[in-house]
Amino acid sequence: MSNILKTVKKGDVVSLFLVGMFLVGLVLAGWSGKRGSYVEIRVEGRRYRYPLDEERVFEWQSSHGRGKVEIKGGKVRMLESTCRDQICVKKGWIFRTGDAILCMPNHVVVEIVGEEKEEWDGITE
Repeated sequence: MSNILKTVKKGDVVSLFLVGMFLVGLVLAGWSGKRGSYVEIRVEGRRYRYPLDEERVFEWQSSHGRGKVEIKGGKVRMLESTCRDQICVKKGWIFRTGDAILCMPNHVVVEIVGEEKEEWDGITE
């Protein structure tokens, strides 16, 4: 044990500390964020808004495909989609304000919003 301590340098300790603090920050960032109140589903310009406290399955159809969004237990997920890669389905459950599921091939956006939709931090042109 004493041989191991002799080989540990001050930089190693500092590096381990910084990595540990980074990991703690990631965990805390994952737990922060407000739970949303509503889900807004946008399908080719049409908007649908449902409260997260009501269970339902929303079926959508666009000119590019179709699918289902499930609202259950205060969370939302893309249950089914006809898109090829199924990235939107693999995203899983979302529940924090600002979280979103995008199904780009089918032109569908599922976004968690609060009581009032939060304003943008900035605008780009």
